[in-house]
Amino acid sequence: NFDYNKYFLDKVGWNLGNKKHCFWIYVLGNHELFEDNYEETVEKYRQYAKNKDLVIFLHNELYIPEYGIMNEREILEKSDGEIRHIANKNKVMVLGGIGFRGLNENNGKTFNELREEDRRIYEKSESKRFEKIYTKLINAIPDYPVIVLTHMPKEDWSNAPYNSQWVYVSGHTH
Repeated sequence: NFDYNKYFLDKVGWNLGNKKHCFWIYVLGNHELFEDNYEETVEKYRQYAKNKDLVIFLHNELYIPEYGIMNEREILEKSDGEIRHIANKNKVMVLGGIGFRGLNENNGKTFNELREEDRRIYEKSESKRFEKIYTKLINAIPDYPVIVLTHMPKEDWSNAPYNSQWVYVSGHTH
């Protein structure tokens, strides 16, 4: 639950000391969505991270060190040229989000606040939402170094080919 995660992040974050080049980037997983409303949970983690110097929370966002966090709306509204211009000043960027499992037909326990028949519809919708951001960035900055940090493996949210210039990290399969 949020309190346990907050406790963990507080303890780990403080152990980094004053190293300005060290920080945590994290995304939510399906277990964080068990207890509360999805949007409320995302907002709770977002607000927590805003108050921490060493914690970066990403949910359908791109972290660009020399820019900050580019949210979903900014990514989708900016031209490919604008995104490339911002990316030029950075050695690496991180695209982060749950990704969801819209392409995986196995049942799961996300979105507990929804009726069971609505869960799959929402999973598919959220996967398409993340894939839209991913596709925009693949087209805009295919040759720039990007780490794609998702909870669900890419196969669960996109059939698009992997970009050999990018690094993919997911956590759901442990």
